[in-house]
Amino acid sequence: MIDILLPVYNGAKYLEIQIDSLFKQTYVDWRLIVRDDGSTDSSVDIIERYVLEYPNKILYVKDNFGNLGTSGCLNILLQYIEGDYFMYCDQDDIWSPFKIERTLKVIKSLEKVLGDVPILVCSDAYCINGNGTVINNSFFKSQKFLDVTDNYIKMAALNVVQGSTSLMNRRVKDTIKYIPKEFLHDGWTAVITAYYGHVEYIHEPLLYYRQHESNVLGVHDIDILYYLNKIKHLKKQINLYSSFFDKLPFKVNKLKWFYYKSSIAIKRIL
Repeated sequence: MIDILLPVYNGAKYLEIQIDSLFKQTYVDWRLIVRDDGSTDSSVDIIERYVLEYPNKILYVKDNFGNLGTSGCLNILLQYIEGDYFMYCDQDDIWSPFKIERTLKVIKSLEKVLGDVPILVCSDAYCINGNGTVINNSFFKSQKFLDVTDNYIKMAALNVVQGSTSLMNRRVKDTIKYIPKEFLHDGWTAVITAYYGHVEYIHEPLLYYRQHESNVLGVHDIDILYYLNKIKHLKKQINLYSSFFDKLPFKVNKLKWFYYKSSIAIKRIL
């Protein structure tokens, strides 16, 4: 069984579309574990309606912890995993009907070769607008990404893993243990998994990644202005990365990281 972790916060506008896409999956042995993070819109009503309709497919986690943010909410949901695999799910995207089937096939093939190690399989995504119209056929190409999944330091320099495209085995959960609230869950999960196990990127869009006014992250124009803006907030960037490195359960060679960070930036600009 696969556990799908869905943190919800004021997601009523697109939540039904996302949940419906889960029920259209060609692979059906999954369970949705959802927690509302203090929504003030009709998200809770939508969740409760789906729970009533699909009581055997949805676990609705209720607690008194209030608003924890995405990473904090996922830390709660991680505690309820019972399946051999789990997935992160965003409230406003749409899953391709073959998303679970395709990534599960790849991860099982990798397990046969690599054995009992943490493995994360992720994919490319279509970019869509608020109305669901495709505006880009490859998030990977639009961001001028490089496939750096062969090296955990490179991944710390450039996170190419979208959490919402990822399928992970239980060894990943046991390895990451928790997600610090100040970091994005996908980058934290990806770097630790790459260090202790393996990350595999499928260059095929299996998700419709919605771009709208409430995106925490989204598509950026990767050019010299993008990096000049980063330099403007250099102190903040340094503090964030320093904190990231300090909280990792292993040491990162910072000189190598800086080399990769710089060389990758140059390749993305050119």
